[in-house]
Amino acid sequence: AGRTDQGRARYAFEELTARIDAYLRTLPQAERAALRDGLGALPPETTDNDALLDHLAEALPAAVVDPLRPLAAT
Repeated sequence: AGRTDQGRARYAFEELTARIDAYLRTLPQAERAALRDGLGALPPETTDNDALLDHLAEALPAAVVDPLRPLAAT
């Protein structure tokens, strides 16, 4: 059975979260904490994937963000 749109969005969000978290765990504690704070600054009314990726791109290297773009498009 195929996934619903909501199911696909939930799966993509879980994948995004896991990949970002994996990257953050590679950083020293102070840098990790600062990036987590910056990532948490996304305005809560932002629900658009493109806006989310733009926000991530300001905080994370392109090598981390670019592979996430196909996931966010689901």
